[in-house]
Amino acid sequence: MSDGNKAVAQRHIDEVWNKGNLDSMDETHVKDYIHHDPHDPWQRTHDPGPDAVKKLVHFYRNAFPDLCLTIDEIIAEGDVVVARFSSHATHKQQFGNIKPTNKTVKITGVFWWRFADGKIIEGRSYWDAHAFLRQLGAVPEIATLSE
Repeated sequence: MSDGNKAVAQRHIDEVWNKGNLDSMDETHVKDYIHHDPHDPWQRTHDPGPDAVKKLVHFYRNAFPDLCLTIDEIIAEGDVVVARFSSHATHKQQFGNIKPTNKTVKITGVFWWRFADGKIIEGRSYWDAHAFLRQLGAVPEIATLSE
């Protein structure tokens, strides 16, 4: 089943994050899907289910309409799939309180999904939010050590 789960995970990245086809989540995720993302502004206020992730994806894709995630590595073991990704996107619309910068940002991260009966039941995402905000000019560079 690991290969089938990997295919569902790859479909999720391609359809949802890259193409913005949010309705495809109704086919790949269970109705009470739980998502954990420390950078989700609604993490503590939304109910379980695909709609929470749809809201999050819409938030990012609205501000970064050319968002593209590339799976750099994907591993499946039992009911778990982990994908390491890289991405790039151009900041074209308001993002929270950050006005459009037209800057291209590049980030890396990891998705972790748990499956049951070929559907995603739980997910976690970890990505470099500090580098993301630094590329937008929203946070300053961290001082480097000099010799």
